[in-house]
Amino acid sequence: MNYKLAIRIIGIISDFLAVACFISLGLALDEDIKIVYMWAIMIAVLAGIGISTILLKYLSKKVDVSSLNAKTGFVALGICWLYASIIGAIPFMFYHIPGIETFADAFFESASAFSGTGASLATNTDAIPDSLQIFRGISQWLGGMGIVVLITALLGKDESISSPIFNAEMPGPSKGKLVSKSRVNARILYAIYIVITVAEFLFLYIGSLCGAGSGEGQHQMTLFDCIFHSLTTTATGGFSTRSLSIGYYNCLYYEIVITVFMFICMTNFNLYFIIMKGGFKNAIKDEEFRTMMLLIIVNTFAIALTVFYTNTYSTFNDAMRYGTFQVVATMSTTGYGTANILDWPLFCKVLLLGMMFIGGSAGSTSGGLKISRFIMLCKSGFKGIRATAYPNRVISIKMNGKPVSEDLLLATRNYFLTYTLIFVFSVGLICLLPHGNNNFLDLSISVASCFNDIGPGVFSDLHWVSKVILAFDMLAGRLELYPILLLFYARAWSRF
Repeated sequence: MNYKLAIRIIGIISDFLAVACFISLGLALDEDIKIVYMWAIMIAVLAGIGISTILLKYLSKKVDVSSLNAKTGFVALGICWLYASIIGAIPFMFYHIPGIETFADAFFESASAFSGTGASLATNTDAIPDSLQIFRGISQWLGGMGIVVLITALLGKDESISSPIFNAEMPGPSKGKLVSKSRVNARILYAIYIVITVAEFLFLYIGSLCGAGSGEGQHQMTLFDCIFHSLTTTATGGFSTRSLSIGYYNCLYYEIVITVFMFICMTNFNLYFIIMKGGFKNAIKDEEFRTMMLLIIVNTFAIALTVFYTNTYSTFNDAMRYGTFQVVATMSTTGYGTANILDWPLFCKVLLLGMMFIGGSAGSTSGGLKISRFIMLCKSGFKGIRATAYPNRVISIKMNGKPVSEDLLLATRNYFLTYTLIFVFSVGLICLLPHGNNNFLDLSISVASCFNDIGPGVFSDLHWVSKVILAFDMLAGRLELYPILLLFYARAWSRF
């Protein structure tokens, strides 16, 4: 059993968390002295773990690369994300935020941050101090593209080590390498990710300087708000500095900017690399991208027309404004809100629930089943119908004009079956445990929200075991199931 790879990555993750704690410490200097000490101790401990790992790397034998494979990458990845979520829970315990009372609550909050879910137990988000807010935002940003992908980008020199982990953490049924080396792939993806984050910050902050949000009934984003929402939008995470989310600002300009960047980040990042190389036509012809556009347009108009003709909104412009934002926020699994969708007709809620399960594109920061899998599952269903009608005909499934291998189709069906079983099992367990006044529908939506990393749900009245289950669902949803499931598989440990 080879633990060296996991230990090495844990040490590097500790260094990144120490940096996040250092930034939080800077904002906490005018807060309670106990909080300042907490951040200082966190920095010292995490930096110490990182330094110890570096020393072990040079004082011990090198990792036996012959034992590194896809299974090793999955298990190491699951260990590292679980470690990050447990360590990230510690600051929430010290702040005594209303709604976050136990370690289970703190673990839920931390897993929600790193997985990009955006679900929160805090009863008043506005009251969370900036020092903890920035830690939440940075955690969500690191988890958006992937903690270990960042490590691969910076330090993954050995392809035999970095490739299994890179493939395990990147979401989607097929990874579609940009270049041959995983380290270079990771650097390209993170470069794009950083550029998008900076671009959104500039649009939000320049808009605030020019008077966006200064009208009657509106609120302006501060410099801190612009930074925070740029981090959580590009991660399609959905954490906000305000309890009312983006609806607090009630500003069309902010909503347009955030909608555009949610759309950008729910799109396969590989397409941006193709565009940079001059392949714009090939990018817009991508079947997954076109399906994503079709789903957004159809669902937006369906919801806008429904809320308009049911007099939920007095003008069609308002219906389109709130409908578009909510559709993109749901499909991208960001989970921001500008309207109270509980007041919307049932038809709209059903559409949003369906989009919650489908999610965004493979190779993006979005959660959910992924559009590419949705396409292949639909085509597999139609193939079954045609094969029944024409049993002697050879029927193949194609994506972007190319035949999809039977192995990939089988993997997609297996994933969907496992995905469904985990969802049903999680709902069943949570229904068995004390759940307050929540009904079956509320609990099912809460599980779907966590499992698909979107956020909104009813969590406060749940048993602490239910919160731990939901935290594991968040991590499983973010890591495409298997890295977390393998942690409970004995053979994965005995033959690491």
